Amino acid sequence: MEDELNSLILEAIEEALQKLTSSVRHVTLYYAEKKFNLPKEEIPKKPERFEEVLRHIYGSAANYVVAVINDNIFSKLGLTPKKRHTSLKEAIAKAKMQWVKRKK
Repeated sequence: MEDELNSLILEAIEEALQKLTSSVRHVTLYYAEKKFNLPKEEIPKKPERFEEVLRHIYGSAANYVVAVINDNIFSKLGLTPKKRHTSLKEAIAKAKMQWVKRKK
């Protein structure tokens, strides 16, 4: 179940980056892997590290990128966030909790 959830979260992240443009998606994932040694498969398990990547690349605009990703994660999982999450780590943790509860 954890692998399925992480796979869905990764898809949601990639789709959110793609919404910003395919260049944003490509550059972000490339930079994460090459400069931060963070392969895309690890992103759902290390969201704080991925957020570092976003802040390094996009500066203060990373807040917008994180918001788009967070919204897309909840949407992809068919969930409604109870509040607006400011960090990717918090959003993923809350989404995972809601998703697991719904699956039981």
